[in-house]
Order: sequence, then C-alpha cells, then structure tokens
Amino acid sequence: MTTSSNEPNQQDAILGGDAPVPAQAAVLGGLGPVQERLSSSDLATKFAAMKDCLNHGEAGFAELIPLLEDALPRTQWEAYRLLRTRPEKSVEQALKHYRFWQHFERLDGLPNNHSQMFAHRKVENVYPSLPSQEPLATAYALREGRWSERQPVEEANIDAQLLHLLNSTKADLIEALVIGFWGWGIPVNTVAESLLREHGNLKQLKALFIGDIADGESMISSITQGDLSKLLQTYNELEVVQVRGDSCSWNQKFTDRLRFGELVHNNLIALTIETGGLGQAAISDICNSQLPSLEYLELWMGNEEYGATSAISTLMPIVSGEVLPNLKYLGLRNCDYSDDIAISLALAPARSQLIELDLSMGTLGDTGAKILLESGVLDSLQTLNVSRNYLSDEMVNQLKSLKIQVIADAQDEEDEEEDPQYRRRCSVAE
Repeated sequence: MTTSSNEPNQQDAILGGDAPVPAQAAVLGGLGPVQERLSSSDLATKFAAMKDCLNHGEAGFAELIPLLEDALPRTQWEAYRLLRTRPEKSVEQALKHYRFWQHFERLDGLPNNHSQMFAHRKVENVYPSLPSQEPLATAYALREGRWSERQPVEEANIDAQLLHLLNSTKADLIEALVIGFWGWGIPVNTVAESLLREHGNLKQLKALFIGDIADGESMISSITQGDLSKLLQTYNELEVVQVRGDSCSWNQKFTDRLRFGELVHNNLIALTIETGGLGQAAISDICNSQLPSLEYLELWMGNEEYGATSAISTLMPIVSGEVLPNLKYLGLRNCDYSDDIAISLALAPARSQLIELDLSMGTLGDTGAKILLESGVLDSLQTLNVSRNYLSDEMVNQLKSLKIQVIADAQDEEDEEEDPQYRRRCSVAE
C-alpha cells in the first residue's frame, strides 16, 4: 500500500528564499494559479506572477520565454530581467540573440524632440497634470518649461513637480524618471540634490534619464552636467541610466565635467552617454568602475572643439574587453577617431557574447573598415551599424556581403577643401 503525505519530499521545491530553484523541481500548488495571474491586466499582479514562474522550473520558463515578444515593451523587459541570469539551456538559447534594446530610442543626430519612450516605458510629463497611464509602464518626466512658454516658476520648478508626483502617485510604483531642461545656468547638482533628498521615497527607481533636453532648449554641447557618482551610488537599484551632455558650455570653459567616480554598481544593465564632446575623465571613470551586470554601453565621443578630450588609448580597456566583458551592445558613436577604433577592435580578442557593434555617426573610412572586415571579428556579430560615416559604395557592398545585418545608411563625403584634419567630422558636436 502506498501512503500520501502533505509534507514535501526531496523532489519538491518550496516557495521562498533567494536560491535558484532547480529546473527539474516541482512547486506545491502547481502552475495553474500562476498562469491565471499572468493574464491579468494589472501589471503589478502580472509581474508578481512572472516572478513566481521562476519557482516552477522548465514549465515556468516556458511561460516566461514567449513574453520576450509580448506586445507591451515593459512586459518584454520584465521577462528579460527575470531570465537574464538563469543558467538553464532553454533560457540561454532563448536569450542568445535577444536584443533587449530593440525598443530603446537611439538618436541618429541632434535631439530635436523630447523622448517618447525610455527604458521600455512611455514618457509622460508630470506638469500640468499627472498621466493616466499604468505607472509601471510610465517614465515620469520632470522638466522646466521651454523659455518661450513663460511658465510661472512655481509651475515649472522640477522640485515642485517631484513633490507633486510623490504626493499623487504611490512612490513604490515609480520606477522611471526623466529629467528635462532644468533652467539656464543651473548646475545639474541642483537636480541631483533633489533626487538624493527623496531617495527614501524612490527606492523602487530602476531607470533614470538626466538631460532629456531638445536642441531648441539647449545645444547638446551646452548642457550642464557634473559629478553624478553620489547619485548613482545611492540609487543602487538602477538598471538603465541615460545622460545627455558633458558640461561643455563655453561660459564654463570646460571646467565642470561629467564624472562617475569609481562606481560600484551591481544592477546597472544599460548606460548611455550622449554628448557633443565627451571628456576623457568620464570614460576613465567607467573603465575604473565595477559594473558586472552592464550589457549595453553607448558612448558619444564628439569633437574636440566642443570638449572631447579622449583618444583610442582612453577607450582601449573597453575595446579590448579588459573591462565590461559582458557587453552585448557596444556603441562607440559620434566619434572623430572611428578608424582608430576599428583598427583596435580588429586587433582585440573576439568578444563572442557581443551581439551588436555600433560605430554610427562617426568618421569611419574605407581603411579602417577594410582592416575590421578582414580581421574576422565581425563574423560573430548579429548587427553592425556603420551608418553616417565616410564609406565608399564599394566598401558598403563588401560589408553587406557578411552573413550578418549591416546598417550603412547615409554615408557622407570628405570635404576636399577643408584642412585634412577636418575633412571628416562626427555628426553631432554643437
């Protein structure tokens, strides 16, 4: 006679705890209730159910993997967050060529408008009224009014908007903030201090964009940034960070520069820095930081006339794979020394985990592209983006013969009347 018991046996998994559940384990109660909650229209309920799927082994993974293609980008991101560190073969296979950045808004020139999407969330302005969107799928935008709108200070002030947001929305549902134009001549430290004061109310913040400033509000080379190290260290749950500008206003004579310090951040997955001139110190800070989860890095180097002070030697720890070895997307964009980057990549060890290499908006010519092409390092990629460079039609055709996706739109021509040093220029400086 067989006997049954309500006590768990060695093959059962018990909910709770932080240790990964073996893929072959079963969970008491079955997957049925979880599947029911997965169909909920309430994102908090749905996301909790997605997390519970991890407790159901392969059956749970089979529920999560299709959500990587869900109609809502925010759901796709949640599925990726939950699956990205799992060691199971089925998960590894599903994520092998998955590009979580497919819904990122990546500029191909000057920022002529405010962002519509950020970190898989729809951007909604806090002023004049809070949006009615689902909070977990919303990036709340705090911004001073454009100078032409002549908004009263008390209505446009970012501090006041932040307080309004915290008083009107459950703080634990605020996961993403977008900071827009904060006023002429006001240092970004003022914004950082506001966020630091409210850290206790924003502990769920996962995504932060500082500098969603359109070209009509301020030229990208005049956006006042500064040292963000304390802010990012304090908000250690951040997963996506975007920064626009590097404090290169002519009035400041390049003295107040973007810095990150020697950052230790275990949760940061994606970092974007858009500038017309990026300082060497900011890149060195990234190279000296500990960012074990970083999979997406996008840097705009810019032009020396607008504050760019880096060279290929500055980037070498990143290019060689010495630091940030887990990158899947590497964007070294808007650069005046793209040929040097290409040559260095050709000599560097192959990065088998890299899915996409983006050298767009730069000064890449046939010489650099040919060396990169013949090195074989491109063969393991899924996508190569060399749009808006200085490639001949023949070289573009050679690149497109590769068995990968090659994006090579809008090639420019050298200005033969210019000084040889300036015949090629990156796309965005001022």
